Amino acid sequence: MDDRTQPDIAATSQAKRHKPDLLRSERKLYIGIDIGSTSSDVVVLDHTDKVVFCDYRRTKGQPIRTARSQLDELFKQINPSDVGLAAATGSAGRLLAELLDITFVNEVPAQAAAACQLYPHLHQATIIDMGGQDTKLIFLAKEQGKGRIQDFTLNTVCAAGTGSFLDQQAQRLGINIEGEFGELALLSKMSRGWPDDVPSLQRPT
Repeated sequence: MDDRTQPDIAATSQAKRHKPDLLRSERKLYIGIDIGSTSSDVVVLDHTDKVVFCDYRRTKGQPIRTARSQLDELFKQINPSDVGLAAATGSAGRLLAELLDITFVNEVPAQAAAACQLYPHLHQATIIDMGGQDTKLIFLAKEQGKGRIQDFTLNTVCAAGTGSFLDQQAQRLGINIEGEFGELALLSKMSRGWPDDVPSLQRPT
């Protein structure tokens, strides 16, 4: 794993805020916002691709308000004139990009570009993205020295088995979805199939 990914892992359920002196400089900064159905992530890179700020928050059904709160916090620490580029992705990313007049990038090419940037030595790669309302499977391959998307697919039946449904079940079981849930899943000694039904119909009464 590349060292540059470590700050991302450190930003869990609590918003991760860095000291203002790390951000107040003449360096150009690049803001990325991934705003989905269950969480909003704001990350700032400097000109060396180092993560200097990251803030992860649950949206609780209010994605735009959550992103605004995150950006308010960020711009208390940086000067807007230091921002070289800002872009948004995610299910609410297009709306946010229109409101802020910034670039919108579809999730699939955004994830592909990130994987190629972080792992340039790989000739092939597979990305599995389990979001709140959909799951994506993206296949990458290097062609003429550049990583390209070979194929991708999304789940076709509602939100069955995706993050939002798993989050709800973790709450029912009293398990922390961001840490304990995954660790317990890895302890399983058998694989169990999951029906492609509407999640609301899978809940026990």
